[in-house]
Order: sequence, then structure tokens, then C-alpha cells
Amino acid sequence: MYKLFGTVQDITERKLAEQQLRRKTLEIEDLYQNAPCGYQSIDADGVIIRINDTALNWLGHEREEVVGRMKMTDILSPDSQPLFLDQFLRLKQTGLFQSLELELIRSNGSRLPVQVDSTAILDAEGHFVATRTMLSDNSARKQLEIERAAHEARLAELSRHMVDVQENERRKLAGELHDRASPNLAALQLTLSNLADALPPSVLTELEPMLGDAQALLLDTAAGIREICTNLRPATLDYAGLIPALQDYAQQFARRTGTAVRLDLAPLKTQLLPNVQSLLFRIAQEALTNCAKHADAGTIHLQLAETDEALIMKISDDGVGFDSCLLGESGSKPGLGLITMKERAEFAGGRFTITSNPESGTEITVTFDLHALSTLWKTRQHPSRRASDRMFQTGPGTL
Repeated sequence: MYKLFGTVQDITERKLAEQQLRRKTLEIEDLYQNAPCGYQSIDADGVIIRINDTALNWLGHEREEVVGRMKMTDILSPDSQPLFLDQFLRLKQTGLFQSLELELIRSNGSRLPVQVDSTAILDAEGHFVATRTMLSDNSARKQLEIERAAHEARLAELSRHMVDVQENERRKLAGELHDRASPNLAALQLTLSNLADALPPSVLTELEPMLGDAQALLLDTAAGIREICTNLRPATLDYAGLIPALQDYAQQFARRTGTAVRLDLAPLKTQLLPNVQSLLFRIAQEALTNCAKHADAGTIHLQLAETDEALIMKISDDGVGFDSCLLGESGSKPGLGLITMKERAEFAGGRFTITSNPESGTEITVTFDLHALSTLWKTRQHPSRRASDRMFQTGPGTL
């Protein structure tokens, strides 16, 4: 007769724990494999040693094609490869890189923009072993950036077109005002002179003060129309170019306001397009007007110079100045004019800077890249001006 001795243990809790552990493991694996972003690990040689299903689906590859066989550079576009290699070297040294924008190459040859964030896995001695890398699909953001850039380009083009249309309308209005009003005023003045000569001496003596007032009024009206035409669109700008137009306007401005204007206008080697000349003239005109309104300046200095790469215009004054931090705020005096100048410059791809402090005057600097000017602006000459423009554009440096 045999006897069997043993013990019985309740392993329900252990089995439950194993089941929970298995379930948690599956859940973690499922989260890793099917996360909305890509995950992968790369060894010290740049070989992909682990990758989740999301990234594989993006790439269109089977796991066996990638893991242990492909390097990270094998799935990157040629433009992204040097950037990745540089950052991968830094990752080994610093243990981290963030927000790196790269392009993956799918199996069908299409490109997928991604943002890559990665941290380093180190061994006990602190040596680099592999990476923990997350890849985020950047397609939607890149598309939005493309659409935004296209929208901004379209807005800028419409703004430039609006400026051109405005200049053409100014030119047309100034021409019509000059062509119609000036001959009539001259005829009236001649008529008054003939009338005075035809009057008997006794009548002329009586009416001479009235005739003198009428002639003075005609002269003042003619001068006012000339000034309006100059402000609308100076003929000098169309027929002689930017520098003569600035010289004429500065003389007129000084005579009208009593503010001295010093000119330092170096001859330009680059032949500027008509619409660029108009833009620069309008900025200078707005700057001088702004000085007259707000600066209480004794002297204004207008400079125009050209380097090998840039065209620079500076307008400075010795006036009261202002706190440039308040520019554009409600109640600040020099606001709209400066904002208009800034917008005009930026429409053409230029840079606008202003330096000012109370009691120390103001300096405006407008800088244009010469190459940007030639590519951003297209010639839109008024048909009636093309022949005359060619007459004055006889060689390098002619404006």
C-alpha cells in the first residue's frame, strides 16, 4: 500500500496577475504599433532596429525589409540626409534632438514631411546604444504653410498692383489737371491783361486794384495747381528719374515749410524700374511730410546710396523725436505715416527700421536688396510714357 503526501496551493491570484500582465503587455504593444505617430529605434550605425506599424504603413515597406537592413538615411530624401547625419552626431553627444523637420521617401517614391524628436538610450557606462525616436506626420501643417505662403504672395502681388494702379491714376489726374486748368488760367491772365490795355485811363485807374487782385489770384491758383500736380505725380519723376524728382521736391518742401533739407544723393549704378522709383519717391515724400507734421525739425537729411547688394535710403531729422515703442498705439502722433512707409517698403521686399527717442530726433532707414527688387517687381509702364522713358534711359546709371 502506497501513500501520497502533497500540498495544494491556491494560484488563482498568480494566474490573474499573469493574465493582467499579459493583457497590459498586449495593450502597450498595441499602443506602440498603432500609435497615431511613428516610433522607431536606431543603433549607433544608424541602422533601424525597431519600428512600429504606423511608420511602416507610412513608408509602404514590410518589417523584414526594414529592421536590421535599412539605415535611417535609406528612407530619407537627399535633402534631409545631411541634416539628419549632423543631428544624429549631436544626439550621440548630447542625448537629445527636438523638432527636426525631415522628409521620408516612401516605397512608391513619394515624400512625407515629418517632425522627428529623439532621445538616446545609454548603457551602464554611459555609451550610446540606440535611440527612442518619434516621427510626427507634418503633411497637414506643410500644406497649410504652402497655402499661407501662396496667399501672402497673392496679397503682396495685389498690394503691388494696387500701388501701380494708384500711381497711374495719380499720373492721369495730374496730367489732366495740368493740361486742362493751366491753359485756361493762362488764357484768363492774358484776357485780363488785354482788358486792362483796352480800358480808358479813367476807368483803368478805378478798376486797377480789382484787376491786380484778379491777376494775383490767378497766379496763386496756377502755383497751387502746379504744387498739387507735383504731389500727385511729379513730371520730373517720369521724364528725368528719381534723383532729380527728389531734388525738386526737397526744394519745394523747404520753400513751403521753412525746414532746411540737406541732400546726399549718390549717382546710382543700377537702373531702377519706374515702379521702384515711384515707391522710393513716395516713401521720401511721406517721410518729409511726417517730419513737417510732427518733428518740429530745423533740418532734415535725405540720403540715397547704393552698395554692391543693396539700395539704402535714410531720412533723419533733428526734431523732437518720440518713443518708438509707442509706434502704432492709439494717441501716438507719428503713427499712420510711418506705418504706410513700412508697408510700402515691405511690399517691395525691403526692410524698414526706425530709431527715435524723445528730444533726440528720428532716423528712418529703408533698405532694398537689389536682386529682390528686380525679381519681385515687374515693369508696368504706362503706355503713354514708354517712349519718353526710353529717351531718358540711355545707359548705366541713367534714372
